[in-house]
Amino acid sequence: MGNNIVYLRFERNNEVRFRDINIGLVADVFSTDSALENKVKALRLLKINPDRKRERRVFSCLDVIRQISEELPGTDVENVGEEEFIIDFIDENKSFFMSKAVKYVNLVLICAMTFAGSSFSIIAYDNDVDINGVFKSI
Repeated sequence: MGNNIVYLRFERNNEVRFRDINIGLVADVFSTDSALENKVKALRLLKINPDRKRERRVFSCLDVIRQISEELPGTDVENVGEEEFIIDFIDENKSFFMSKAVKYVNLVLICAMTFAGSSFSIIAYDNDVDINGVFKSI
């Protein structure tokens, strides 16, 4: 039974864009037996309803370990990551485009604010220090 050990590491937050969610999408899976590792990665964890645009689910690693033990008997599973994890499903068609557009708009606004703030700081420093007088004395 020593060869049938599978190690799982879950991240706390997982964002997915596929409706069929396998264990391999939300966890890092390792085993010395590569066939067993591939079987565990391919196990379906969740199927999202087609009419849902967004969905958030909380899972426990014990549920995943129970599922692996039922579908692959004789497999020892060890969790080395988070005990509970969140799966966020976001519809890739509309939400993906909107999230990219919002990120670019935020980037442009932050760059403009940084430029304006830097300009104001330089002007204010110039007036406080009287940089023209310093250059005249030099």
